[in-house]
Amino acid sequence: MALITNDMKTLAVNQWMPAVFPNVQGRLIASVRVSRREDGYLIDTEAATHQRVLQTVTRFTLAGDFVVTDLTTEIAQLSLQGPRANENRAQRFRRRSCKPF
Repeated sequence: MALITNDMKTLAVNQWMPAVFPNVQGRLIASVRVSRREDGYLIDTEAATHQRVLQTVTRFTLAGDFVVTDLTTEIAQLSLQGPRANENRAQRFRRRSCKPF
């Protein structure tokens, strides 16, 4: 059974995709949103499944292919939606530190 249901490697920078973490029996561990950033991937999940997703992903770091960092207390997410979302973002958030997904 795969670690996650979607192929994260196909995701372009500043894009996101929905995905699911199944357990070995195929039952749902968590539904997540995976965002690709220039410096890696961000996995967004609900507070109720946060610890389980973190444990699941961390188990696979033993192979040395990637590193997991819990950014829960370091970042926030704001979602602007609608036909004028980019325009509104540009007007209200002029700082370069705000990167759109």
